[in-house]
Amino acid sequence: MNNIDILSKEFHDLANNKDKLLSIHTQLHSAGYASCAASVDAISILSPEACQVLNDTVIPNLFRGNFDTGVYPDEWHWREGISKPEAVREMCNAWKSSRFVAAIVLNEHLGRFIADIMGWTSVRIAQDDIVCKTPHPNSSHDADRENNSRIDTVGFHQDSAYISKQFTPYENNSVTLWIALDDADQENGCLEYIPTSHKWRPILHLIPSGEDDSDHMHSVSSFHDSDETSYRSSMLNG
Repeated sequence: MNNIDILSKEFHDLANNKDKLLSIHTQLHSAGYASCAASVDAISILSPEACQVLNDTVIPNLFRGNFDTGVYPDEWHWREGISKPEAVREMCNAWKSSRFVAAIVLNEHLGRFIADIMGWTSVRIAQDDIVCKTPHPNSSHDADRENNSRIDTVGFHQDSAYISKQFTPYENNSVTLWIALDDADQENGCLEYIPTSHKWRPILHLIPSGEDDSDHMHSVSSFHDSDETSYRSSMLNG
C-alpha cells in the first residue's frame, strides 16, 4: 500500500487550476456546497487504486477492530457480529487508527487545496468521518420505516452545528470535503444538499421551542443523535 498514489492525476490538475478553484470558491459561498463536476468533468479525488484498497482492505479491517496504529478512533459505530448487517456504519477520526487513512486525511496536497479554495493561509483537521451504507432486503427496509427508524440512511444535518462552534472565529471557519469511494446516484443513495442552508442559523441538538426560558427546549434529531428517528438508534440498540 505504500507504493500507491493516493490522489488522482485529475485532482492535481484541478488543484493547480486557479480559475477552477475560484469557480468552486464562488459556488461554495453562494450555495453552501460545490462540486468539482460543476466546473470540470466529474473527477475522482482519490486514485482508483486508493479507493480499492480502502473498500477491500482498510475499511473492513477498521470495522473489525483491526487498528494498525494500536489507537482506537474517537467514535466507532457498528460491530461485526453484533450490529445489524444492513445498518449504516460510521467511524470518526479513523486517521488515528489507520496509517492509510491518515495518509489521506493529513495529506498536504488536500490541505493546500482546501486552503486555496477558502482563502485561508493554513488548515487543521476537525475530524474525519467514514460512513458506509450497505444494500439490504426491501422487507427490512419496510419494517424499519414502520418503526419510524431508518437504519439505511444518514439524515439531513449541519456539520457547523457541532464543528464550527469549537473554533474561533466562528464565521467561515470550517468546510467539509466529501469523497465518494463508490459511484453514487439517486438510485443507490447519493449525497444531498439544501442550497443556501449554510446561511441558516445552526440547528443544534437542543433548540428553543419559541420561548427564552431554557426549561422550554425540545430535541432535534441530527446526524449524531441516537433517538428513534436516527439510524443510530437501530444500529446501536437493535
